[in-house]
Amino acid sequence: MWLTSYKFVIRLTFLIIASLVMVWMDAGQSLGSDGSALVELVRHRTFSLWIDGDAIDEIVLNSRGKLTFLYIDNKLGREIGRLRKPDSSSGPSTDVPEVLFLYSTKYNKKGRVLLTAQLQVYKSLSFDPEKMSVAGYSLKKSDILTGIGSNPSAEIRPGVKEFGQGYSGYMGFYVPAEYVKPGEEITVSYDGFATKWRVPLSNQ
Repeated sequence: MWLTSYKFVIRLTFLIIASLVMVWMDAGQSLGSDGSALVELVRHRTFSLWIDGDAIDEIVLNSRGKLTFLYIDNKLGREIGRLRKPDSSSGPSTDVPEVLFLYSTKYNKKGRVLLTAQLQVYKSLSFDPEKMSVAGYSLKKSDILTGIGSNPSAEIRPGVKEFGQGYSGYMGFYVPAEYVKPGEEITVSYDGFATKWRVPLSNQ
């Protein structure tokens, strides 16, 4: 039974990775010649945190959910802004998938850095954004952005929420800049579960 489950998870993980590769290939094609540069910037600024689960090598079993973070610094924010679709009066431009530019106009805040997080729920869970911490800084209600995007049900707001299996949502939040310094390895955690990530340098 355990071996069958393990093989299933391996196959599922392979399919997820393959799907992500295809999504980024499609995004790169839709973005034209600039697509590969944007994908490379995003790659250096993305990291994941599993909620619960048992780690076996690089496989995580029985996880309740996954948080995928994106760090939007000045370099990425400017690139997304350059590629994003303007209003119709500005003429044609390259389309940027909404997930990439949803918060891109919010990155330039003095003394604060912007991160986004996508939550994918594999088993029903109770989620509280204020249980998240970045390099020892505990998130506060006032750090969390709200009213962003066209789908309120997909936006994670402050407060404890119950999410069912299959839910996928996003949030954006600020962290004081002194906690997220280029080149430093930091710990990002949620409710006792943690991962390490190295903040990219300005030339990455």
